[in-house]
Amino acid sequence: MSSITKQTLSLFGFIAVFSLFCTYPVALLPPGIEGSSYFIRIPTMAILTLFSVVVLAAVPVTLDRSVLLISLIYVAVVLSQFLRDITQIEHSLVLLGYLTVPLATATYCRNRDPRFRSVAAPFVALWLLLLIYGAMNDLQRRDVIGITGNRNWMAISILAVTPWTVAMTVGALRSRFGKQMLWRDLICGLAIVAPSLYLLGRCRSRAAWLALIVYGIVWTGWRFKPARRVVYFFSLAGVAVVCVILKPRPFVDAFKDDIRIPTWITTAKLIADHPFTGVGPGSYRREHTPYRARSEYHRRRVAADITGHPHNEFLNVAATIGLPGSVIWLTFLAPLFRRHENETTVDHCARFSAFVIYFHGMLDKPLVQPPSSIIALCTLGVCWRHYVLPQMAFTRYGTAWRPGWAVAAAIAVTAGLAVKLSLTSIRSGGHQRLASIYSGHGEYQSAVHHYQKMTEIDPMNIRGYYGAGSILIQKLMDPAGALPFLNQAMVLDPGFAHVNRLAGKCYGMIGDHMRALQYFQRECTLFPRDITSHQSLFTSMMFTGHTGELIRLERYLNDLYISHTMQRVSLDLGQRLAHDWRRSLDEGDRDAAIRAAAAICSAVDYKIIDPAIMFCERYRIIPPEIMYADFDSGDVDYWNRLRRRDAILAELRSSRLEASPVTWFDIVEYANQRITIDDDLRTFSLPEDLWREGTGNRLSYCCLLAWLNRALSIDTAIYTDALGNFHAIVHDGKQWWHINPEQKSTIAITDVRDLNDGVTGVSAATDKPGMARLFFTAEEFYLRNQILSVVLHHFDPDLKPDFATVPVSAFCRLKTAAAAVHMKLDLNDFVISAPPHHRRPAPASVE
Repeated sequence: MSSITKQTLSLFGFIAVFSLFCTYPVALLPPGIEGSSYFIRIPTMAILTLFSVVVLAAVPVTLDRSVLLISLIYVAVVLSQFLRDITQIEHSLVLLGYLTVPLATATYCRNRDPRFRSVAAPFVALWLLLLIYGAMNDLQRRDVIGITGNRNWMAISILAVTPWTVAMTVGALRSRFGKQMLWRDLICGLAIVAPSLYLLGRCRSRAAWLALIVYGIVWTGWRFKPARRVVYFFSLAGVAVVCVILKPRPFVDAFKDDIRIPTWITTAKLIADHPFTGVGPGSYRREHTPYRARSEYHRRRVAADITGHPHNEFLNVAATIGLPGSVIWLTFLAPLFRRHENETTVDHCARFSAFVIYFHGMLDKPLVQPPSSIIALCTLGVCWRHYVLPQMAFTRYGTAWRPGWAVAAAIAVTAGLAVKLSLTSIRSGGHQRLASIYSGHGEYQSAVHHYQKMTEIDPMNIRGYYGAGSILIQKLMDPAGALPFLNQAMVLDPGFAHVNRLAGKCYGMIGDHMRALQYFQRECTLFPRDITSHQSLFTSMMFTGHTGELIRLERYLNDLYISHTMQRVSLDLGQRLAHDWRRSLDEGDRDAAIRAAAAICSAVDYKIIDPAIMFCERYRIIPPEIMYADFDSGDVDYWNRLRRRDAILAELRSSRLEASPVTWFDIVEYANQRITIDDDLRTFSLPEDLWREGTGNRLSYCCLLAWLNRALSIDTAIYTDALGNFHAIVHDGKQWWHINPEQKSTIAITDVRDLNDGVTGVSAATDKPGMARLFFTAEEFYLRNQILSVVLHHFDPDLKPDFATVPVSAFCRLKTAAAAVHMKLDLNDFVISAPPHHRRPAPASVE
């Protein structure tokens, strides 16, 4: 073997070891010291692939014909896909590395014939590093992610390197103390295995545990003769089926909210549409989005960023380069299921590591994420050395056509490309990290600056455009500045994360509500179970006059509130929280009632207001602290007022001789008996105060009727006649009724001219003919209250009061009914009549 060949192999080994530790260099700092450690990334998978190609070019190897044939077909498929979009060089290199890295590793092992210690040492060092960092994460009560950036990848990495650590430590003890010290081996194994299993449990990775169990089953099956092996596997399958039949609940719970099933189904549909060519490297996320949007399985709130990989590597390869390429990729795994007659400890450990990671790769994405991907490819290469390379041919001819200068030139070119990829990734990730840190400290202008730098360094990185646009619209309220970034993000991927929602918000803030509606509709199509997207659509429909669709959308939102809550709050816990909320109100414990309400709504984006408030003449600017406020004492007052309203209705019900339900007509009669109209009173009285005092002006009387009727889901409009006197009209679901406070009469309305004794039209307090207005108190416009009522009544249907109807829904129903008598209802004439301390101003065009 020539000197240049040895140096090339040594360089490949160094890069492989480097890749195990340094994919995220900042993550090597102790956990908790530096934030956003995983933004700065070195593309180690792509770099290792580049140098594996150099190894295969520099080292003369004779492959088996069948292996050579399928390898050439796979390379041709990957290269043809790369030529479709040469900008996706890193994704193409990763796919190529699925073949070249194991092949180069096998070549390395056959040439260098390394001892067990030299192979195991990097894995042992990685195990120790993961153990230390995992323990620090655990002590800090953080997710146990080590240097990997994710608990699932952390779990499988620990599992894969643990056997190397056990074997190396046991071997060292035996060489020093002899083979008879079995108890020492046992203690050593427990000292390593126990902390590994503990961290594995803390990572909460079901797929990693399943990989370990399946390997144990397969390893046990290998020990049987072929005939008994068949019986063994069929018996295990039968036991599994019986367990599912006898106790299906745990299995149903494990899968019903999981991301994998809907993603696999939609990915299979994508593959069926592109069976031979796939969609190309780096295009899965963009092409998969429409399929995911059409999925009928949306129990989990899944964003596009999460579903950028199908969580199954076979499906990922098939979707990217087609089914032929994915079938060839599966043949690469054949050595994992074959046993060689001269296997050593290296082979046993390598098979275990590769098997568990590749199995885990069928349920997650550790095969595209270092260090687990590097471990899998290199250990698979160790397994290949017995099967893929049947002979080594180091002839003069073989060396002659690989001159040293050509290999050196190939290494130089490869190193230059690797440095370029690394610098682009590191610079872009560095700016993203700084942007994240500045954003966390509230320095949003600096964050936008660094996101903009990202776009200049890497114009194909969508996260720079998305990050800048997100901060500009959500933090700096600058729609004009955000739109260029968001539009470019949509050019790169129109279905990325929630870019359509942000664009809709931009257009809503600048007053282009029709265009905002289009973006919100697309957002809801892409994310059919996302609450915030549908709340934005609700607001946009309000602004654009699509009131006929709002009632249906409100029902759908109510379903979303309940389904999202049930994912996080169990039925028992929800019933207990509902009981605590009611008990707190009974006992007058405001803080406990607020805590219970927040806990009940914790799974829902409830800090938002009803869009109807934006049309009110007295409410032009709504500050964010009001729009996105949490439950407070004002809400407690609102709940208590509603409880007093139910008490009034209970009093009315108990005073009746009949057992039939209370109607709006009963309310009017009872109010006429109890309330005295005094037009000399200029001060408005809240309904509960008027009921208690018994005297008030006409407006207060009409608002009292509206307040009580709402408990029966009866809508009431208030208007003024030509003389400025207030009247009330009630719609009972069939027809309108006119209530005259002065005469205390109730008359059925058949035509709008019946109002005011033949005077055509209705004039509102603003002297606009044909206008009517509704009465609402301030807290009714805070959707957190309506969401709370929806969820409360799901857990306790008999709970009182019921305040689930939002103001805009009442308006929509009333507007439909008004059309029958040609009465004009305009949102600009909504009135909020409440004491001054309820006046909470904030933007008329906030989506």
